[in-house]
Formats: sequence, structure tokens, C-alpha cells
Amino acid sequence: EREARIRAADPEPVELRLSDGTVLQHRCLALPDGGRMLTYFDITKLKRFEEELAQSVERYDLAMRGSNEGLWDWDQRTDRLLVSPRFKELSGLATDADTIEPADWLANLHPEDVESYRRGLRAHLKGESEFLNVEFRLRRPDGKYRWVLARGIGVRDETGQIYRMAGSIGDITARKEAEMGL
Repeated sequence: EREARIRAADPEPVELRLSDGTVLQHRCLALPDGGRMLTYFDITKLKRFEEELAQSVERYDLAMRGSNEGLWDWDQRTDRLLVSPRFKELSGLATDADTIEPADWLANLHPEDVESYRRGLRAHLKGESEFLNVEFRLRRPDGKYRWVLARGIGVRDETGQIYRMAGSIGDITARKEAEMGL
């Protein structure tokens, strides 16, 4: 099979796993004189890093699904939010897009909560608070409101300006209703 691929010239790289756990990548290139050049690269460390990264992503994803939080990542330079499916559900968004504009979900904020949300966001952007930590109500698709807690942290450039923020929102309706005696 390998000889057939070599004769075909320029096949896609092939990974070979040796019995000792070493992973080699094999590549065959056609030469102008009709010959072939075979190269082998030891990619064992790369494969280990890829496996560790995949496990880390899986752990993080499981933890976030278990926490029932919606994730967001705001690039202030483009003013776009990368959002998780749970974020869209909690914020009342009916979209298949993974990236939205902040106005898309801010339109679902309860009118009485807009200013307190903005105040909390401004405090974090100005460096007056280490984290964004704000409670507010969001309109659900059925028109009713749910309470959420938004948490996040910004990444600052060399001038101290936030250029990116990431965080989560979680449904705290049951707690808020208990606090209000509903």
C-alpha cells in the first residue's frame, strides 16, 4: 500500500505509529527527474501536545456544560461577540450564528437594568473593578424575563486599555425569586 502511494507521487502525509509509541510522519515528493524523495519527521511530541490539548478542551467543555453557564468572548476591536449555544439560550437569541454584535443581545436586557449593566461594564473597562460581575434580567423568547449573573475579565494592552473580554452568564432566577420572596 505504501509503495503504491509512493509511486503515485505527492500523496498526503501519512502518520506511522511505531511499537515504542513514536509517531513518524512520512511524506513522498516527486522530483523533476522522475525520482521520489521520502522524508520522515518525528512528530511524537506534537501528537502528545495535541492529545493533551484535546483532553483539556474536553475537560473545560464538560465543566462548562456542568455549570450550565453561557460563554462569551468579546473582541472590542471588531465589537463582535463569540457566544456559546447556552449563551444564546440564556440571552433569548434565536440565531445559528456563533458570532454576534453586542447590540443583538443587549436589546433583550430589561429596560430597568440597562444602566446598572453599563455601570458595571464601565467600571471594569476603566480598571475600577478587577472583574465584571453584574446581575440583570434578560427577556426570554416567550417574553418573560430571567435573572442572570454576568461575570468576566478583560485583557489589557500595554496602555492599560481592554481589547478583549471573556466570561459567562448563568441563570440565577431561582435565587433572585427566593430573595424577593416570590
